[in-house]
Amino acid sequence: MATMALPRAGPARGPGTVEVTHPQLLMAIRSLYSDRLKPTGNAILMRVREHVAAAAAGGACASVEDTGTGALPRVDPAYLQGLCESCTLLRVVRDHVHGYAAYLVDVPHVALVDVDSPEDTYPAELWSEIVSFFAALPSNDSRFAGGRHAFAKALASSGLPSLSQRPLGEICHIVALSISHWRVLGYLGGQLVPLRHSKACAKQCCELNGELLPHNAAPMEDVQCLSTASSVTTSARTSPVSSAST
Repeated sequence: MATMALPRAGPARGPGTVEVTHPQLLMAIRSLYSDRLKPTGNAILMRVREHVAAAAAGGACASVEDTGTGALPRVDPAYLQGLCESCTLLRVVRDHVHGYAAYLVDVPHVALVDVDSPEDTYPAELWSEIVSFFAALPSNDSRFAGGRHAFAKALASSGLPSLSQRPLGEICHIVALSISHWRVLGYLGGQLVPLRHSKACAKQCCELNGELLPHNAAPMEDVQCLSTASSVTTSARTSPVSSAST
C-alpha cells in the first residue's frame, strides 16, 4: 500500500491563491527529481504552478515560459514552504541561496543539479559544440522562444550529441552557464537568444558606434553589429568568463 503524506499542521495561504495538496506537492517534487533538478523553493513553486495549470486545463502541458507567470495560478510561496515543512515525506533544509530546499525522504541518494551553481564541470568538447550551435542559431527560431527552462527543453530536443544522454537538470544548468559564465546567450524582449541577437550586445555595438539604442531594438543583423557579436562569440569559445562565487 502506498505511503501517505501526513500533515503536521495546515499552513495558511494568502488571499487569491490556490490550495495545494500534499499529493500535488509530492508529484511536483518527484517530477523535479526525474529531471535531476534540485528541489529548491523557487523550483518547487514553479513546478507546482505548472502542474495546477495543467490539471485545470485537463492535462494539457503548461509551463511558466509557455504561458507567462501571470497566466499560471497564483501559489503563496510562504504557504508552499509551510506545506513542505508539514509533510512527513519531505526533509526541508535551509539554503543560503534559495531560501530552502525540500528533499524526498524515500529517495536519499540522487545527484541533483543546482541550476544556479557557478561551477562548470562540463567538458570542453561540449562547450565547443554548444557555442558553435548557438553561433548558427537564427534569432527567429520558434523552437527556442521562451525563458531558461523552455530554452533548455528545446536544446534537449536539438539532437546535439553532447546532450543526448544528459538529464534536463544538467541542460538547464548548461543554459544558465551559457548566460552568466560563457556569455553566449542573452535576452531580447524577455526571451533567450544567442548573444549576437541580444539587446545587451546591440547596446554595446551602438555604444561603440556612438549611437543610442532604439527603445524597440531589432535583432543584431538589423543594427549591423555582426562583426562585434562574432568576436564576442569567438572569445567565449576559447575562454569562459569567470563567474563570481556565491
